[in-house]
Amino acid sequence: MISIDNDSVFLRLPTEAQSRILHHTTLLENGQTTLSVRPDSESLTLEPGTEILIYYDAKREFMQQSARVEALLDDDAGTVFGLEPIGEPVSAESRECFRVSTVLANLKAGVGDEINCPLTDVSVTGFSVHARTSHANGASLRVSLRHEGNEFSGLAVVQSIRSYDDGSIRYGLRCVDQHGELAKGLKKISMSVQRQQLKRLAGG
Repeated sequence: MISIDNDSVFLRLPTEAQSRILHHTTLLENGQTTLSVRPDSESLTLEPGTEILIYYDAKREFMQQSARVEALLDDDAGTVFGLEPIGEPVSAESRECFRVSTVLANLKAGVGDEINCPLTDVSVTGFSVHARTSHANGASLRVSLRHEGNEFSGLAVVQSIRSYDDGSIRYGLRCVDQHGELAKGLKKISMSVQRQQLKRLAGG
């Protein structure tokens, strides 16, 4: 049994190794050799045998450990992943650079001339959105993030682009001024979303 200080376990997929996105799951059971977790997003799918990285808080430190998907289970609430930790956990540095999913938070962002782009994930250095307007990779755009009645604006650079069949485009953007208003907003939103996730898991 590994030492986990709360019910939050984050997954990092091998297909997203360069994006540093963490997918939030709820810890359902912590056995002697396996973990059972439920992902927040129903669209998250994993095949048995897939090796992933898991992240969790232990003794006031954010830890990283390899794990293997051993089983997929379905119950009334959705899919449950059975994970087998591999090796020993190590400290996960640069926690603040990981992206946190904001899909459940239903947040919006302004990107260029679009004002209601769904915000899909955020970190203290950047974020991603789904938009309709075409922008070039490397383009510098005026953006704004809205959270709890506040708006944070600044410049961001397009770092990645992915088009979908429905005509939407997913943009990964990096904040230009890491000491400006937008950067402050990114940090605030990232920390707030994590706190909300933990509060929800605690039944608050």
